[in-house]
Amino acid sequence: DLEIKKKFEFPNSSIIESTNVGNSEIRIKLFPISIEQRSHILHRNLQSLIHFFIDAASEIPLIYNFWNYYVITKIDSTAEQEHLIGFCTVSRFHMSKNTYRAMISQFFIAPGYQRQ
Repeated sequence: DLEIKKKFEFPNSSIIESTNVGNSEIRIKLFPISIEQRSHILHRNLQSLIHFFIDAASEIPLIYNFWNYYVITKIDSTAEQEHLIGFCTVSRFHMSKNTYRAMISQFFIAPGYQRQ
Protein backbone atom coordinates (compact mmCIF):
# COMPACT_ATOMS: atom_id res chain seq x y z
CA ASP A 1 0.00 0.00 0.00
CA LEU A 2 2.89 2.35 0.74
CA GLU A 3 4.38 1.69 -2.70
CA ILE A 4 1.12 2.79 -4.37
CA LYS A 5 1.06 6.04 -2.38
CA LYS A 6 4.67 6.81 -3.34
CA LYS A 7 3.84 6.26 -6.98
CA PHE A 8 1.38 9.19 -6.98
CA GLU A 9 3.54 11.71 -5.13
CA PHE A 10 4.64 14.60 -7.29
CA PRO A 11 7.95 16.45 -7.17
CA ASN A 12 8.15 19.83 -5.46
CA SER A 13 4.64 19.59 -3.98
CA SER A 14 4.01 21.08 -0.57
CA ILE A 15 1.14 21.46 1.88
CA ILE A 16 0.55 25.17 2.38
CA GLU A 17 -2.52 24.97 4.64
CA SER A 18 -4.23 22.27 6.67
CA THR A 19 -7.28 22.39 8.95
CA ASN A 20 -9.53 19.89 10.71
CA VAL A 21 -13.26 19.90 10.03
CA GLY A 22 -15.17 17.29 12.03
CA ASN A 23 -13.58 13.89 11.38
CA SER A 24 -11.78 15.12 8.27
CA GLU A 25 -8.68 17.09 7.41
CA ILE A 26 -8.79 19.65 4.61
CA ARG A 27 -5.47 20.35 2.88
CA ILE A 28 -4.40 22.92 0.33
CA LYS A 29 -1.37 21.75 -1.64
CA LEU A 30 0.83 23.65 -4.04
CA PHE A 31 2.00 21.82 -7.17
CA PRO A 32 4.41 23.74 -9.42
CA ILE A 33 3.98 22.32 -12.92
CA SER A 34 7.10 21.64 -14.92
CA ILE A 35 7.41 20.17 -18.39
CA GLU A 36 10.55 18.27 -17.43
CA GLN A 37 9.11 16.56 -14.32
CA ARG A 38 6.30 14.10 -13.67
CA SER A 39 4.01 16.95 -12.61
CA HIS A 40 2.70 17.21 -16.19
CA ILE A 41 0.71 14.02 -15.40
CA LEU A 42 -1.24 15.91 -12.72
CA HIS A 43 -1.77 18.73 -15.21
CA ARG A 44 -3.15 16.38 -17.86
CA ASN A 45 -5.48 14.59 -15.43
CA LEU A 46 -6.93 17.73 -13.86
CA GLN A 47 -7.40 19.41 -17.24
CA SER A 48 -9.31 16.40 -18.58
CA LEU A 49 -11.54 16.45 -15.46
CA ILE A 50 -12.93 19.93 -16.14
CA HIS A 51 -14.41 18.85 -19.48
CA PHE A 52 -16.91 16.65 -17.63
CA PHE A 53 -18.24 19.56 -15.55
CA ILE A 54 -17.70 22.79 -17.52
CA ASP A 55 -19.26 23.38 -20.94
CA ALA A 56 -16.83 24.87 -23.44
CA ALA A 57 -13.90 24.55 -21.03
CA SER A 58 -10.53 25.25 -22.57
CA GLU A 59 -7.39 23.46 -21.51
CA ILE A 60 -4.27 25.27 -20.42
CA PRO A 61 -1.39 24.58 -22.80
CA LEU A 62 1.70 23.44 -20.96
CA ILE A 63 4.29 25.26 -23.03
CA TYR A 64 6.24 26.93 -20.24
CA ASN A 65 6.95 26.35 -16.55
CA PHE A 66 5.07 29.23 -14.96
CA TRP A 67 1.92 27.33 -13.91
CA ASN A 68 1.03 26.38 -10.34
CA TYR A 69 -1.85 24.25 -9.15
CA TYR A 70 -3.43 24.81 -5.76
CA VAL A 71 -5.26 21.56 -5.02
CA ILE A 72 -7.81 21.24 -2.20
CA THR A 73 -8.21 17.73 -0.77
CA LYS A 74 -10.17 16.13 2.04
CA ILE A 75 -8.81 13.27 4.11
CA ASP A 76 -11.30 11.19 6.09
CA SER A 77 -9.76 10.06 9.37
CA THR A 78 -11.70 6.79 9.33
CA ALA A 79 -10.91 5.67 5.76
CA GLU A 80 -7.56 7.51 5.42
CA GLN A 81 -8.33 8.25 1.78
CA GLU A 82 -7.66 11.56 0.09
CA HIS A 83 -10.49 13.02 -2.00
CA LEU A 84 -10.25 15.87 -4.49
CA ILE A 85 -12.44 18.84 -3.55
CA GLY A 86 -11.17 21.25 -6.19
CA PHE A 87 -8.25 23.08 -7.69
CA CYS A 88 -7.12 26.47 -8.90
CA THR A 89 -4.60 27.16 -11.65
CA VAL A 90 -2.37 30.20 -11.31
CA SER A 91 0.03 31.55 -13.89
CA ARG A 92 3.02 33.70 -12.99
CA PHE A 93 3.61 36.35 -15.65
CA HIS A 94 7.02 37.90 -16.03
CA MET A 95 6.67 41.68 -15.54
CA SER A 96 10.30 42.80 -15.35
CA LYS A 97 13.71 41.37 -14.49
CA ASN A 98 12.80 40.05 -11.00
CA THR A 99 9.08 40.79 -10.86
CA TYR A 100 6.25 38.33 -11.47
CA ARG A 101 2.50 38.80 -11.27
CA ALA A 102 0.08 35.97 -10.47
CA MET A 103 -3.15 35.49 -12.42
CA ILE A 104 -5.88 32.95 -11.65
CA SER A 105 -6.80 31.09 -14.79
CA GLN A 106 -9.19 28.35 -13.65
CA PHE A 107 -11.08 27.61 -10.47
CA PHE A 108 -12.90 24.29 -10.06
CA ILE A 109 -14.85 22.90 -7.09
CA ALA A 110 -16.35 19.41 -7.45
CA PRO A 111 -20.19 19.48 -7.51
CA GLY A 112 -20.51 17.50 -4.27
CA TYR A 113 -18.59 20.21 -2.36
CA GLN A 114 -20.11 23.36 -3.85
CA ARG A 115 -22.07 25.70 -1.52
CA GLN A 116 -20.77 24.08 1.64
